[in-house]
Amino acid sequence: QRLGLRRLHGLNLDPWDNFRRMTMPTLLVRGEVSDVLSPEIAARMREARPELEVLEVSDRGHVPTLTEPVAREAVDAFLARLRS
Repeated sequence: QRLGLRRLHGLNLDPWDNFRRMTMPTLLVRGEVSDVLSPEIAARMREARPELEVLEVSDRGHVPTLTEPVAREAVDAFLARLRS
């Protein structure tokens, strides 16, 4: 809460509050060498939402292409669980 501003005109401006309130199943796919989404932030996201599924794609930057076999398998499995 750097600016001390959490709400403006009734809108919640704190992304962590909004993230914690999410109820939908979520799969986080991050590139191992991302310069945007650090392992520490991914861990903080997991602490905020323990049910969060996390996949780290080796040798990829911030945005894995999702053509990596490990990413495709994880996304397919995640979507299959949603369908059942």
